[in-house]
Amino acid sequence: MGGAPTTWAEIILFWCYECAYSNECLIPLRIVSMTDIESRTTDGLDDDHPFRKGCDPFYNTRRGKLQNQRMKLNHKIGKAARMQAGAHNLLRATTNSKVRNAVELELSYTKANLLVLQDELAVVNSSVQTYQDSSSAAVALPLIPLGLKETVDVDFGAVIGDFLEEHYGENRLKYSDEIDEFIKLRLAARTPKRCDAGLDLLREYYTELLTMKEHFMPSFCRPNMLFIWYDSLTGLPCYGNSLEFEQASILFNMAALYTQLGTCQDRSTPEGLNSALQAFCQAAGILNVIAEQMPQGETPDLTQEMLHLLVNLLLCQAEEVTLEKHIMQEQSQDFNFCITIARKATQVMESYAHLTKLAETDKVLPLCWKILLQIKKMHFQAVAYFFMGLALLDHRYGAEESNCAAKQEQVLLAACATVPDGLSFSRRVHRDDERTRFGMRYLDSALAAHNMALCLHGTCPELSACVSLKTVLAVALNRTLCLHEKASPDDDDYYDVPIILHILPQAFQEVVPQTPALHNSEKRDIFQRLGPPAVFCARRCVSTPRKAYLVKSPSEGYGMRLGSDSPVVVTLVQPGGIAMHAGINEGDYIVAVCGTECRWATQAGVAELMKCAPGNRLELEVVTPGRNSHSHFVDGGLKRPIYNMGTMPNTMPSSEMPEEFNSRAELKGRARRSVLRRLSQFFGRN
Repeated sequence: MGGAPTTWAEIILFWCYECAYSNECLIPLRIVSMTDIESRTTDGLDDDHPFRKGCDPFYNTRRGKLQNQRMKLNHKIGKAARMQAGAHNLLRATTNSKVRNAVELELSYTKANLLVLQDELAVVNSSVQTYQDSSSAAVALPLIPLGLKETVDVDFGAVIGDFLEEHYGENRLKYSDEIDEFIKLRLAARTPKRCDAGLDLLREYYTELLTMKEHFMPSFCRPNMLFIWYDSLTGLPCYGNSLEFEQASILFNMAALYTQLGTCQDRSTPEGLNSALQAFCQAAGILNVIAEQMPQGETPDLTQEMLHLLVNLLLCQAEEVTLEKHIMQEQSQDFNFCITIARKATQVMESYAHLTKLAETDKVLPLCWKILLQIKKMHFQAVAYFFMGLALLDHRYGAEESNCAAKQEQVLLAACATVPDGLSFSRRVHRDDERTRFGMRYLDSALAAHNMALCLHGTCPELSACVSLKTVLAVALNRTLCLHEKASPDDDDYYDVPIILHILPQAFQEVVPQTPALHNSEKRDIFQRLGPPAVFCARRCVSTPRKAYLVKSPSEGYGMRLGSDSPVVVTLVQPGGIAMHAGINEGDYIVAVCGTECRWATQAGVAELMKCAPGNRLELEVVTPGRNSHSHFVDGGLKRPIYNMGTMPNTMPSSEMPEEFNSRAELKGRARRSVLRRLSQFFGRN
């Protein structure tokens, strides 16, 4: 566990927890201790190892240090949660008043300690400034990245080795290198770099999980292992024994890495803005894949509600980046440009307003994130009012046709949600004094929104330390004040103008979730030596590989015909021929010729190997395909299947269960009914 218990209370709580946990855990699991955490690097991966690329050792970058701090807090929170669970178990089990008083005192301490640790994790999640770009001189609003989920080591060797021997009839030592390579790949995927190489590393591991599911995870039972992943927002450990839980966690880390790549882009250049926009859209697409294709999440950050909230957060930030791109690309800030920016800023404001309502009832999001969402909502509302006021005050109609009053009036009519009577609205546009008063009311509303954003900024200590956020808010306020002082009339009768008109939002066509490539087809399958997954998979059984020796004279043939490719199958066996006497049957797959593996070979390749056999003695290694997905073969004979009752899904229909499993359940039911019948007869006689 994460450190040895020292006090008698800790010993009792840990003992009580272990007694409860041992009834649920399917296999012994090695939890990393805090000493291992502090000294953990990517040991086990050599410098020239192919999986070293894309792996980020700890303490190399600011993000790495922050992620390492998150990992330590996750394990401390996990220890506190186990202590709390043990205290609850002991409190329910004991009747001694002294023990109950001591446990209640210890329980209050563990609850307080858990709250303190979760507050520390919230501070780590609030460190948005660490992920922003610091290389450029441009200052922009900070974007919110997602933190990576942490996990612990899982012993894949025992599960894969057992399945190799039971299902394929292979010796587990033969595939020890492949098992070690897969374990090293998962170890490297726990600490990906914040670059394209880190994304490729996660894709490679996700692809290997899919192929591993094909090779070693049958659909009628769950893997005999336990995956532990820590929630990225609360830090609580969550347990699952399904491979889909592991896949969803890896996809979440992939989306989180995309958000971190989006936040660190240089948003002072069009290329950086495009990269940030694409990163947030792709992260939203990955979260949508988790919500649509994966089962209900085991952790709070994988639930449908939280995934929906995070997708909205990423799309809001994508709209924010798109607005910055539109402002940067436009050279001439004419009347139409100001109205367009006002409408797009209103769209961003309404998106953040909707997101703020969703986040109000959520108890998992950090408070710093909620305050930042409110700040951005008020900021973009002020930006919309500023550009509307700028269009009315600085862009009077002139002799040019594009700036004539009639066209401006049409643009304003299209930009306003509710329009008053035509005479008053037309007068506000055509008369200079009315137009000035109309624009000043928008500037007053913009100043009020700016001040509200600055007040919210001062309520959060983490955001108060964010220099870029404070600078952006101050610059926007000063810009509005300068225009207000410049256009302010001598009299203050513009306050008599009716309330300003609501601006209609203009949607962003380019902001949609995009699902990137989740598979890495360039990398080879680690367990490629098993053969093509279409044949050598968990849902199709084959016998134990057996050797057949064919001895013939130069003038004779082997008495069999080959067909298909990868693997080559024996399509015809001549009765009384050499192949038949050697024990080869129709439908057998040839997996080796004279010790040379040929599971992926073609007919021509296998024929060439057979021709090159030394002497007149040919050694073939063949396997026989099974009749169903629940039978196993040993030396060509059927072996009773082995089922782990603890791994059988509870929701499996009886029609999909193995026949032997159904028969066993029926026999148990008959025996139980027989005992009950005898007991009733006994009590009836007496």
